[in-house]
Amino acid sequence: MSLSTVSEILNNKTKNTYRKSTKERVLRIAAELNYQPNFAAQTLRTQKTLSIGLIVPMLYMELDELEEACSSRGYIVNLLVTHNNADRQKNCITEIKRRNLDGALIIWPLKNCPALIELTQNSYPCVICDVVNNYANSDTFLTDLDGSIVMAMDYLKEFGHSRIALFSNETISEHSRIRKKTWKRELLKLGYTSSNNWFFPLESMTYPTEASIYDTSYRAAKHFLNTYSKNDAERPTAILAITDRVAIGIIRAFLEEEWSIPNDISVISAEAIDEGRFQHLSITSVKVHNEECHLNAMQYLIRKLEHKTDLANTPTKHTYGIELIKGQTVAPIAPFHLKS
Repeated sequence: MSLSTVSEILNNKTKNTYRKSTKERVLRIAAELNYQPNFAAQTLRTQKTLSIGLIVPMLYMELDELEEACSSRGYIVNLLVTHNNADRQKNCITEIKRRNLDGALIIWPLKNCPALIELTQNSYPCVICDVVNNYANSDTFLTDLDGSIVMAMDYLKEFGHSRIALFSNETISEHSRIRKKTWKRELLKLGYTSSNNWFFPLESMTYPTEASIYDTSYRAAKHFLNTYSKNDAERPTAILAITDRVAIGIIRAFLEEEWSIPNDISVISAEAIDEGRFQHLSITSVKVHNEECHLNAMQYLIRKLEHKTDLANTPTKHTYGIELIKGQTVAPIAPFHLKS
């Protein structure tokens, strides 16, 4: 019996038809020997690892659907976390090349990363999820972060709000830069040239286990409450939170101090999640379709790998729209805060 016959039977390949007795003999001997396929040997022979690199900025991201998309097609996920650190991001990219992974999905990379630019220029099968099309040579799935900030602030303006505080991370990530830049630009249109006192940075989290996003936003809200009184005519009348998770921590802090939301202060989020709709006060927020973007990007990467799509083709660029989800946390500005 040839090695190819044994290999095809053990790998359940059906191109050739073998007698039932032959199949049973091979499988019986394999069971007696407790045979397990040598993955390293298979990789050398096929030049495929059936593994996909998944590079993410933080671990609290929703990963279940991405893992399922891979495992359902026979791929193993190699998870690498950057924590929005440039050196870690470079190491992650080096690692996916060292492991000879078939491809990679890279979510929210930091800007101006030479290792990533080199990766995309060398036609490595990767797909990038981002908020700006920084990588012309790579397939990119984009979410409209700038538009989400504008939509949230425009909605607040409809209710008379112009003094709008921002609760956001202040890191080197593209997300943080765009959020703050867009917020300041929109305030400038309203005539506010200096808004530093209205920016409440969230504490940076090196690892999610050190403090949750709810804790950091709760503490930032306490700082707001220690800075402004409820009847301060010059205080912000509305808060723009970067995500529903941030808004949840903010709302908790204000309710503890017996502020009425949305009557004393309105709260809106620039990134909706399911939890926001099921709070005691449903959160008004902007849906940016992050999960859909990430899942579709992973599915697209797998299709490229399975169908051996010509990597020299024009890169795919797909942008997801945004939509406002109206909740119970925004109301018209209180009369004594109106401009005279």
